[in-house]
Amino acid sequence: MRTLTARLQLAKSRGTLPAETETAVQSPLRKLKSVFPTTKLSKGNPLDVHLTAPTGDPTRQRNLVFSDLGAVESDWVAEEFVLAYFEGDGISPPVSTVPCWPKTGPLNAQVQMKKATFERLSSIGN
Repeated sequence: MRTLTARLQLAKSRGTLPAETETAVQSPLRKLKSVFPTTKLSKGNPLDVHLTAPTGDPTRQRNLVFSDLGAVESDWVAEEFVLAYFEGDGISPPVSTVPCWPKTGPLNAQVQMKKATFERLSSIGN
């Protein structure tokens, strides 16, 4: 939540977040906060997160689904949640260092995966 709030404030300060989007994401952010239990998740247990494909319908938002916990429906929240895991050091070190192309080595794979994720998410809807 802190990361998404920081990303929201950063986008707002850069002028890249329209006022209507800022208003529209408040409810999904509250929903996201309520999806998680008030206690910490057990260390070492995976958290399955699924980002649904764009709907193509401007009246329907993408879903960010947390297995066994719930879902949040918001294009902005879904995309920013995923991007936050790949920007900089990421939120979760195991996610940011996963070697997806073994022949290129973990560091190069990490860079390629981040680049591919940013390119893919930034081209959605264009």
